[in-house]
Amino acid sequence: MIFTVMKRNTGEAVRVAPSREQDARRTKSTMSPEDRQKMIQWLLDSPEKEVLTIQKIAMEPQPYAKIRTSIECTQCYELVMESRIRVHAGKYVCIPCVEILERQPRSGS
Repeated sequence: MIFTVMKRNTGEAVRVAPSREQDARRTKSTMSPEDRQKMIQWLLDSPEKEVLTIQKIAMEPQPYAKIRTSIECTQCYELVMESRIRVHAGKYVCIPCVEILERQPRSGS
C-alpha cells in the first residue's frame, strides 16, 4: 500500500511506500502466528529506512472532494455520506448494513 500526502497551500508532497526489504518480508495470509509476531516485532524494532521509503515529490493539487449531506443509517445509526447510502425496505441503510440485511433469509419464504 502506498500513500501520498500533500499540503495544498504549498504544493509540498511526500510519497510513503513499503521498502524493498519490507516487500521481501511480506507474505500471503498463510503466515503462521509465530511468523506474524516476528514480522510485527521487526516492524517495531527496525529503523524507519528499512521499513518505509519516503520521497518528497512534486504534484498538482487534486480538486477538493464534493461535500455531501450526511444521512443516519437506520440500522447502525452512523452518519453516512448520502452518495454511500442505500434504500432497503424503504429505509436508509449504509452499505455494510444493507449487505447484512440482504444475506438474511426473507420471512414468509
